[in-house]
Amino acid sequence: MNETKLCVKPCQQQSGKQLQDAIVSAFFGPVFYLVQWIERLDFGKGAAGSLLIEKSLAGRLFDAHTEVRWQKTGDTFFIWILREIDRDSPEGTLYNAKKCRVYLLGKHVGRGPDEASLKFEERHLSPDALCHYDWMQDRGWSGNDRPYLEIVEYMPLWSNTGGPPGTDEAIRDLETALNVPRVVAHRVYGVAKGQE
Repeated sequence: MNETKLCVKPCQQQSGKQLQDAIVSAFFGPVFYLVQWIERLDFGKGAAGSLLIEKSLAGRLFDAHTEVRWQKTGDTFFIWILREIDRDSPEGTLYNAKKCRVYLLGKHVGRGPDEASLKFEERHLSPDALCHYDWMQDRGWSGNDRPYLEIVEYMPLWSNTGGPPGTDEAIRDLETALNVPRVVAHRVYGVAKGQE
């Protein structure tokens, strides 16, 4: 774990066009996206500006430095921009940061029928339930590789400022720390592959 400063900027946009502009301005290159529509969930890689975000219900875009999340409620979009920033910046909050992995559904089993797509299956599901991650083609797959999201978890800093160990002040300080959520926020920063 290391100490990292995270800046979370919540904002509210009234139209899908404002949302699209806010999201596109946060990124400079290709991004991974996870977008929820009424009828489906899309997960892939591309240019932030190419997605019709104003038609979505919720989603997130991310690259190595920034994650943007949004959720539509009625006609209003709520947006959160998460970005690690310099420790000397007046913005943000200092946290303990820990990297971890969240594995996606399916282990690599070969090429799809069109030879351009890759097949991933999960043995405990129906053999017909294959996942296709077409955007993962150039990653040099081997048997049983599984794609995963790379995530940073942010936890509050804690130090004993109440007094020497065993004193009432130190115990109150520890009780306060134990009643704080362990993971305050998380940010997706990449996609990779490997075996569990």
